[in-house]
Amino acid sequence: MLVTTADVEELERIARRVEAVILALLARADRQQAHRRVGHTSTAAWVARATGSGGASAQRDVALAVALDGGLDRTREAFASGRVSVRTAGIIASTMAKLPGSITPAERVRVETALVRGLRPLPAAQLTGADGTGPVR
Repeated sequence: MLVTTADVEELERIARRVEAVILALLARADRQQAHRRVGHTSTAAWVARATGSGGASAQRDVALAVALDGGLDRTREAFASGRVSVRTAGIIASTMAKLPGSITPAERVRVETALVRGLRPLPAAQLTGADGTGPVR
């Protein structure tokens, strides 16, 4: 069987959809305070223990899960469909969190929609710089 670009792209979409399901589960666990049932101090600590990941990684995942669950509907939908990566979803969530409180809900929707549409085709390395430290200029 000859491997094609379409094969790789489809597997990437599937992996993104799985990541979206995991983050949706983490958001639900955070709402339910599942960590308390097993004696952990936070959802991130519970996730770190359950997955064997580092605390910073677990905290980042939980923060993104909560942000996506907290009203970033367009980003959550694009992520769940596999159109954007977890890294791109994180960049959008971070950008949205930095918006001034004075903008209207309708303006927030327009900004988020523009970010999802505008960032989707770009690899995450182009959005943040290859080293992850900031935007490419």
